[in-house]
Amino acid sequence: MVRLESITSFFHTHGQLRRSQRTTLATMVWALLSSSNPLLGIAKIGHRLAIAYHDPDKKAKYAIKRVDRFVGNAGLDMEIAQGDLIRYILGDTREALIT
Repeated sequence: MVRLESITSFFHTHGQLRRSQRTTLATMVWALLSSSNPLLGIAKIGHRLAIAYHDPDKKAKYAIKRVDRFVGNAGLDMEIAQGDLIRYILGDTREALIT
C-alpha cells in the first residue's frame, strides 16, 4: 500500500501550488491509490481523506467539503496541479493515454 507520507513528501518538494493545496492534492491522490475501487466520487474521496486524518466519523463532512472546494476551485490550474506528478510517473515515456 502506498504511504500517505511519501505522496505528501513528493508534492511538497515538487509542487507549484500553495502548501495547503499540495497537501489536499496529495491526500486525494493517496485516497485514490489506496482504494480498491478506482472510480471514486467526491464523497468517497472525502471519506478516505477523513480516514487519512484518523477521524472518519467526525471529519468526514468537512473532508468532503474540502475535496469539493478543491475540485471546484476556479483559481486552481489543474494543468499545474497534475503536471509534476504526471511528469514524475511517466518519466521518459513519450506517449500516454490519460483519461
